[in-house]
Amino acid sequence: MTSSKTKYQKESSRLADSANLAKIRCLDDAVYVQAVYLLVLFFSTIGAKLLLKNYECPLGAIDMVVKHRGRLFFIGIDRDNLEKPVNYYLKRYGIRGIEYDVVSL
Repeated sequence: MTSSKTKYQKESSRLADSANLAKIRCLDDAVYVQAVYLLVLFFSTIGAKLLLKNYECPLGAIDMVVKHRGRLFFIGIDRDNLEKPVNYYLKRYGIRGIEYDVVSL
């Protein structure tokens, strides 16, 4: 039987492998991969669902969008300002009346 830790490690590796590391400006690749691993581990532990990753729009980028218990979490790793791309995302997809948090690492 596979341990829970192995399951999370596989998921974080899958996400880290699919992430476009060339776009990271200030963090080196190893730190970025560790940040992705910790975020995936945390959200997997609480039963959250990864909706998308590496969302780009004319106003910036969002690294991950996660949903848990009716709340959206917008995550930016090495992002100065997530508010503009988050507002763009919400308007583009017609999302209203939902609680959300913006997490920048």
